[in-house]
Amino acid sequence: MCRILISAGKASKLYNIYPDLVSSLIKASRYDEYEFKLYGSTSHKDGWGRLNIQALDGSLSISIHKSLRPIYVDNPTIRLAPYPFEEYLENTYIIDFMHSRASSRGMPINIFSVQPFYATTEAGYKLYLIHNGKVDKEAIANELDISKDSSLYKLYSDSYILTLYIAKISSGEIKPDIVKNLVKYTSTALNIGVILVTDNYIDMLIGSYYIGGDKPKEAKDYYKLYFIDGDDMMVYLSSTLIDFEDYRPKSVKDWRELDNGEYHLYRFDYREGKYIFKKEFKVVSG
Repeated sequence: MCRILISAGKASKLYNIYPDLVSSLIKASRYDEYEFKLYGSTSHKDGWGRLNIQALDGSLSISIHKSLRPIYVDNPTIRLAPYPFEEYLENTYIIDFMHSRASSRGMPINIFSVQPFYATTEAGYKLYLIHNGKVDKEAIANELDISKDSSLYKLYSDSYILTLYIAKISSGEIKPDIVKNLVKYTSTALNIGVILVTDNYIDMLIGSYYIGGDKPKEAKDYYKLYFIDGDDMMVYLSSTLIDFEDYRPKSVKDWRELDNGEYHLYRFDYREGKYIFKKEFKVVSG
């Protein structure tokens, strides 16, 4: 399973708090008490990755980094943007996904299964995903006519197959019905961050859905997400980064917990540099 950190908004608002957020992710990835209580393991050691999107003056810059080493071994000193842009802080919008992986049982551990993942929709747009949890890989692969004997099935994790499926059913936009369609494939959790980049706007979907199973308290502790939203920025992150004082970012306060099944959908017009809408919705199983 995994820890995630999602930041989006004006670069001028994120610039000073971003190093603190990344430091929290690194600490939580090294030792995660919630993971130990639920799964018996203590660290997110199976690689890490980052998606960074910058929007400035109607144009986009997109970069992806992946490493099979643990994030606490690489211990990256990460800037908000991959190159100097301080003079453009006030006019630059950032969307940044970070993901630290602990693989689900039976899933491959290789560079191919390090997130973020990306795929192309039937409309030709780019879709990116980070995921914490486990979905029914075989059932989704069947929907995509991917054989269990294929190299693709063996090389990639359930989350990559999920990425391909979302790309197939989303085409030109992200809709709440997409998430509602995915719930039936969820084995443990559908904590996701999804980005769809079109030729005019970016759709961003973030949310949390988890199944309690025989350890409902431990599952909630591990899978719940926290967020802040306002003042030209938003941040979403995994529970371990907030619930343990030694990990908690000192530069940001007033976190709110997402309800189980709560998702937020944003549309950002990167040509005009503004958000078009935000929608909140909930999904339930069954």
